[in-house]
Amino acid sequence: MKPLTLPLVPYLLVFILGVNFHFQETFSYQLLHVLLAMAILGFPSFKSPFYWRAPFWGLLFFCLGFCVAHIDQLLPEKHYANFAPTEVNNIEIELQQRLRGSTNAHRFYANLTSINGKSSEGRVLFQLKKDSSYSPLLVGDKLLIKDRLSPIQPPSNPNGFDYKEYLQSISIYHQLRTNSDAVRFLGHSKKPLIKIKNVILRKLDESSLNRTTKEILKTMLLGERSSLDANTMDQYANAGVVHLFAISGLHIGLLMLLFQRLLRPLRFLPHGHLIQLIGVLALLWCYAFFVGASASVLRSVTLFSAYHIGMQSQRKTPTAYLVLLSMAIILFFEPRFILQLGFQMSYLAVFGILFLHPLMQLKLKHKALQWFWNLTTVSLSAQIAVAPISIYHFHQFPGLFLLSNWAILPFIGLFLYVGLGCIIWLLFFALPPPLVYLLDGLVAKMNQLVFWIGAQENFIFSSLVIDQLTLGLLYALLVCSVIWLNQKKRYWILLIGCFLPLLLWHLNISSKNTEQRFWIVHAYGETILVEKNGKQFTFHSNELVDENHFILNHFTQNFAHSNWTTQPLFNGYIIGDEQLYVIDNNWSTELVLQQKATYLLSKNPKINLERLLKKFSPKMIIIDGSNTPYYVEQWEKTLNKTKTAYHLTQKMGAYELTAKTRNEGF
Repeated sequence: MKPLTLPLVPYLLVFILGVNFHFQETFSYQLLHVLLAMAILGFPSFKSPFYWRAPFWGLLFFCLGFCVAHIDQLLPEKHYANFAPTEVNNIEIELQQRLRGSTNAHRFYANLTSINGKSSEGRVLFQLKKDSSYSPLLVGDKLLIKDRLSPIQPPSNPNGFDYKEYLQSISIYHQLRTNSDAVRFLGHSKKPLIKIKNVILRKLDESSLNRTTKEILKTMLLGERSSLDANTMDQYANAGVVHLFAISGLHIGLLMLLFQRLLRPLRFLPHGHLIQLIGVLALLWCYAFFVGASASVLRSVTLFSAYHIGMQSQRKTPTAYLVLLSMAIILFFEPRFILQLGFQMSYLAVFGILFLHPLMQLKLKHKALQWFWNLTTVSLSAQIAVAPISIYHFHQFPGLFLLSNWAILPFIGLFLYVGLGCIIWLLFFALPPPLVYLLDGLVAKMNQLVFWIGAQENFIFSSLVIDQLTLGLLYALLVCSVIWLNQKKRYWILLIGCFLPLLLWHLNISSKNTEQRFWIVHAYGETILVEKNGKQFTFHSNELVDENHFILNHFTQNFAHSNWTTQPLFNGYIIGDEQLYVIDNNWSTELVLQQKATYLLSKNPKINLERLLKKFSPKMIIIDGSNTPYYVEQWEKTLNKTKTAYHLTQKMGAYELTAKTRNEGF
């Protein structure tokens, strides 16, 4: 039975479109979702006993998806955002997940449980300034903090990673930044799974294993990526095997096989098959919550649960149908998961394997060659499916991903089983030297290989920039091609013939990009203006801006470019019909400036801001990162007092002026 012919498939797809429709803000994307839903419901393969009712049921499922997402976004009555979160309060939180710390702060996701003794709920980003006088915190710890909640800052510069948007996708709207003087410890968690996990982490830290081995074990088996070295993560990404650090289908599938083997003796009991089924599912779900119940873990456990139930019921349900069903179930309970890149890439990889892998199948005589070919095509299928969205977000592609997968995947099961055995052993005894030697050796060899592959810079294709339209057209071509190769229907060739010229035309237009933009960017201690004229970048600054500067790297990596130049700062710029004046310590009060212009305050200029406001009535005051906090605070008070529009790049990100620019010196 083909998955696309099952009666519920169109309605599951339409439900997912309804969920995603709710999060679209532009009319064009909303219209696209509606058209896709109509196309799915009218697809000839979707014949069912109630096909004539398809529009009614389709509308019902689409609205259900929209309503589920809408209800999920509504803040509960007890949510902390309803209790003036910007004021200083006594806030009680419970640490939920440890994040990779910054140079000066410990970072956690935390559940807020009360404000000023009043029961509350919601999640926050908790950041505690590093202090040697405060003991290490554990997941599950309960803290009382006297401080204020602050909003999450948007990205500092254009096209940067929007951490604020990501946190909103996991229901985090505010951050709590404080120091140890404002924190009072209330107690450790009493939840069994959290207590066991903290014990394992402590004993793992105390073991004689190499530091790198501990980090890899924590990441791949316990879902703790906070201690993983950033360089290790980058090298695995360059080698194309960073997916090993996300507990997903590979890990859960191997664990399910292990649990099935361990519980096989239960089959000899009355109703043994049912008892074994319940036992395997219980262990899988306990493990899912034990490692943090991330989107990839929930997807994998939900999928394998449905697959295991289907196998036990002896029904030949297509795996693609079970994957789609698991996706709809997860989105019904957690609609925001659809916004998470990990969730999107996880399902794209699975669908790629399910639909592309069969198209590459060959029957070879030798088992070793057949196994090698299957490993190759599975890796290739997953990479083809995730490549467009990966390039869109990360702007690079690992050219040696197949080599990495050939070398590591055959041994990953051995590593996971040995690692799991060592973790269980650690609960009761110290690790014997042979096990320590074995694990350290496995990790050392794996890292040595990955680091060598990751160092082959000629095979890492970077600075790849595509826009949303290109991304959509690439996936439209991929979907149409896969369906045509499976069904051989002529109208799919027609669709490919429409999408391919459109993609080529769009890429040609993009290559001749004549877009003109102008930004005042945020850089600590520096004033930098960035001008984009087509693919030519000009960086205006009195500081040294070279190929090692983070601002230059940010723009050249996140925008398609040809070359760049630098220029010193001018006193003023004419941008379309608007004038921008740079006010620094070289500014003269004798200069005659235009009324209602935009003013950039740079390098702590010694000015009387209130007098300047009265004399020139600025349209906008911009304060960039070159100014010290003391001056910024004083100016902000003056601007609020006079009700003058202003923009702080530190809080609001880069300020953009869009028009053709010409320089004006005076």
